Amino acid sequence: DRSVSRGLGDVYKRQVYKCKGHKYRCKNTGKYFTVKTNTIFAKSKIPLIKWLYLIFIYTKHKRSLSSHQAARDLGVTQKTAWYMMNKLRELTKRQNESSPEDFAAVIWGCEIDESYIGGKNKNRHKNKKVEKCQGRSYKDKVPVFGILQRNGKLIAKVVERTDMEHLLPIIKKYIKKGSVIYTDGLEYSGITDDYIIRSVNHSARLYGYFEFDETDAMIMVCNNGIENAWSHLKRTIFGTYYHVSRKYMQKYVDEYVFRSVSYTHLRAHETLSD
Repeated sequence: DRSVSRGLGDVYKRQVYKCKGHKYRCKNTGKYFTVKTNTIFAKSKIPLIKWLYLIFIYTKHKRSLSSHQAARDLGVTQKTAWYMMNKLRELTKRQNESSPEDFAAVIWGCEIDESYIGGKNKNRHKNKKVEKCQGRSYKDKVPVFGILQRNGKLIAKVVERTDMEHLLPIIKKYIKKGSVIYTDGLEYSGITDDYIIRSVNHSARLYGYFEFDETDAMIMVCNNGIENAWSHLKRTIFGTYYHVSRKYMQKYVDEYVFRSVSYTHLRAHETLSD
């Protein structure tokens, strides 16, 4: 049994043979393939129905799903569930990428901020406490830098340090020159020439104020949006995963960005529908 699949019009036609075991073979290359080839399901012995069910329960949870819960729902081991969910997280990282054209913020403006993810030292057991880890220490926490566009787009990246040597390339990569950037008063040297900076001084207990821009439109100067994103991310980790290692932190951040942006777009669609 054979069939002809359409290539590039009448110029190129590839002949495919149907073989046993739900496999196909290309006549030109002689290679075998299945419907799972070049997908996250490739070379996986896990039944496809379990993959599809995991995708369903993985995407319908607002605050994600732990591997232990997924293992119970799928009837597999926790290690298998964790492996499958990490494969899905590899796909969600596409949402955590954007070009300057897609992320242009000349009108809406962008909020930038960094956060440190990790448990509090006072909650640790005596023999697990870390010395001199107060404030912006990286000893027991993972620094994450984020850019939130006020129309809903979010970029979040795990960084080695929160100095301008590591942050400036991310800012220039994702934010178009001439855009308005809202900060929390932390000095970001090196961006004042290319961007319009508006900031609030949290140390002086100033968290937001209104002002008029060049077009006489009233705008809110604050970075409460990105602060809210950090709050949701930390609550997701604490309430669902309890602990995430530094090695895999970026994967979990990618998953959060995917859920955050998808949920924002869903709410916007529901509002327009109403």
